[in-house]
Amino acid sequence: MASILVVDDHKSERLVMSAPLRKEGHELEEAESGEEACKKLNDKVFDVVVTDIKMGKVSGLDVLREIKKTSPHTIVILVTAYGTIEQAVQAIKEGAYDFITKPIDTAELLVKINKAIQQLDIISENIYLRERIKTEVGEIIGDTEEIREVYRAIDNIAKLETPVLISGENGVGKELVARAIHERSQRRDKPFIAVNLAAVPLGLIESELFGHEKGAFTGADRRRIGRFELAREGTLFLDEIAEIPQVLQVKLLRVLQEKEFQRVGGTATLKTDARIIAATNQDLEKRIEENRFREDLYYRLNVFPIHVPPLRERKEDIPKLISYFISKYNAIMMKNIEGISRDALDVLVRYDWPGNIRELQNIIQRMIIQSRHALLELEDVPLEIREPSKKVKKMDFSQAIDNLIEAYDFEKGKSLWDDTQRMLVRHMVKKVGEKNKSAELLGISKPTLYSWLEK
Repeated sequence: MASILVVDDHKSERLVMSAPLRKEGHELEEAESGEEACKKLNDKVFDVVVTDIKMGKVSGLDVLREIKKTSPHTIVILVTAYGTIEQAVQAIKEGAYDFITKPIDTAELLVKINKAIQQLDIISENIYLRERIKTEVGEIIGDTEEIREVYRAIDNIAKLETPVLISGENGVGKELVARAIHERSQRRDKPFIAVNLAAVPLGLIESELFGHEKGAFTGADRRRIGRFELAREGTLFLDEIAEIPQVLQVKLLRVLQEKEFQRVGGTATLKTDARIIAATNQDLEKRIEENRFREDLYYRLNVFPIHVPPLRERKEDIPKLISYFISKYNAIMMKNIEGISRDALDVLVRYDWPGNIRELQNIIQRMIIQSRHALLELEDVPLEIREPSKKVKKMDFSQAIDNLIEAYDFEKGKSLWDDTQRMLVRHMVKKVGEKNKSAELLGISKPTLYSWLEK
């Protein structure tokens, strides 16, 4: 269902348009003039605006132009009498979606509204795709009992509206599971919107999720639509949910309970019907014990848990995954690799794959690039996979400090201590997700932490 504003200076005309739309379940508001419409548009973003062209001081064309300045993705349908059709055609050139002539045919109006809503879904998906760095999305592959359990869980939950919490290590394919649930659900024709909370700077997570109004903060030079609005009646996938700051956990819980939110810097209450699927690579119960994650939010998200096993626990699936990646990268790179030798396969199966399927995918891609044979051979397997004992060991803290001092450029005019402070607090706050806890772990006061952050 959509939020719709009907604008006409004749009450009878507004009633003719509003009544059938309300009956269809849409959220309706009315305005009796162009001036009133513009005031309402400043307070709230509507999905669709149906406005008469010929009104008093502020015409339907003026309303259209105001919408295109403040909310360019709102769809505008113009109502015109026979004598103003030329104006309607001009309005379409200026960005109106369609027009309808008087006397109003309610059946025609409903058809145009339904098409407008379909167009909104396409717009939402396109906005997201333009903003998002494209990721590799394939299918879930495997025949082991561990992965079959995931298949069964997807089939059991897909048709329901229940929130899902997907757990598993980095690289196991949690987003693939979320997409599979969406594609098998009643929402498959609606947008699937994903946001990796670990990849969003802490100060921008609220804006990323809920959007912001122009002027809400420094640098907010225009209104931004958040992920909840983009998802509309589709699915919102919140990856790395453990990274959300505690102050926003309260707001997220309210959205899940009340199905409504406000943009940063805004006063209008917006509604959402998006299905929520969350994912984490963290032990959320442990984070609850540490007072870093709200217990009530955890139970709200964890209605139906799905655990995706790491690759080392389903090694029998490795040959099938390798075959899939060979076919995929043959097509992308215009190569003709026929398969993998037994020696090379044995080494890859023995390896524990700490980076899981993502690491396996990257290794197969690298092997295909450098291979000069019909089969991927043992010599194509990177040394760190063939002989894991020769991998570079992680350095301890004192070694890291020694290396930092040795590599530091003392000619650049800043002190090593200033740069280290800045780097240390930034990474600690990002890792921990809370400034009070970060200051405690660093052994400094909160004012000191804020001072270092300002640098």
